[in-house]
Amino acid sequence: GFAPEELVGQPFANLCADADECERFFQELRLRQSPAERELSMRTCLGKVLHAAVTADLLRDRQGAPLRIRGVLRDVTERKRADHSRASLEAQLRQAQKMEAIGTLAGGIAHDFNNMLTAILGYAELLLEDLHPGDARHGQVAAIKKAAERSRSLVRQLLLFSRQQPMDMRTLDVRQI
Repeated sequence: GFAPEELVGQPFANLCADADECERFFQELRLRQSPAERELSMRTCLGKVLHAAVTADLLRDRQGAPLRIRGVLRDVTERKRADHSRASLEAQLRQAQKMEAIGTLAGGIAHDFNNMLTAILGYAELLLEDLHPGDARHGQVAAIKKAAERSRSLVRQLLLFSRQQPMDMRTLDVRQI
């Protein structure tokens, strides 16, 4: 955003948005005998911060003392934004893959647990048919059946979470089926 005449003679550090970052780059230039490259945060004439890929070389006099810096700046702000956006999307994808893996695991566990609950509920039903309602064990077996039915409800929720079973709630009489 600056006109060329506004930049001539201007200290490069005045254009840097981060003075420490700029100083580290200058230190690197002083130590090197070849051009250095780095991305720096720069300020436009309106004060807006942009990212620039800087390739610069330190020009020295015959005795090796620094004279000036010669360099090229390329605006890479859009690329940095795209990189940030891509990184964010990659993080979202990794999270979605984790959730999918958890769903698959939950579905597998739920299916196995459901098989065990079917046996528990079946035996509890058979015991309840054999026991007289006045029998002290009738209440205990009824409690086992009730706990197994609550567990089956949890299994259904796990299967719904893993999207392995559609919601289909209805009462069935096993004897008729």
